[in-house]
Amino acid sequence: NSQAFSVNVNQPWLFASVNTATNPAIVTVSVNPYGLQAGTHSGLVTITFATNPVSYQLVNVTLTVDEGAQLWTTAGPVKFNYK
Repeated sequence: NSQAFSVNVNQPWLFASVNTATNPAIVTVSVNPYGLQAGTHSGLVTITFATNPVSYQLVNVTLTVDEGAQLWTTAGPVKFNYK
């Protein structure tokens, strides 16, 4: 069973993993803010489809690191369906 797509990130603090045991497959995106300066950081998740490498989905990620806070949140999950 080959994976229908691949996932890549463009920042060392940004991570993506794929769970192909589910149908549809689930892509989980996470961040590690350790060592980042306070401020806004931008990243990009690229999902490339194996059946058509020219076809891809870009997901912009914005992470805000606050000097005084030790906790951070996201806007919530993003779901993509692909057939």
